[in-house]
Amino acid sequence: MESGRIVFLGCPLDMIAPGEMLARAAMALGGRGRLRIEGLNVAKLVEARGDPALMAALREAEMVHV
Repeated sequence: MESGRIVFLGCPLDMIAPGEMLARAAMALGGRGRLRIEGLNVAKLVEARGDPALMAALREAEMVHV
């Protein structure tokens, strides 16, 4: 599976289609891997740029979406 991850204003962001997100979620539910999804909005983006723990959480998530 191609990750499609980019860095947007310093934060990770996965550029994948909704169908791909659902497929990955279904695989994780089936016991085939871990999946932590983070939502990225403007407030979180601004906060993450000044909060190393939040930025680390975003970088460690398997998917970051808007």
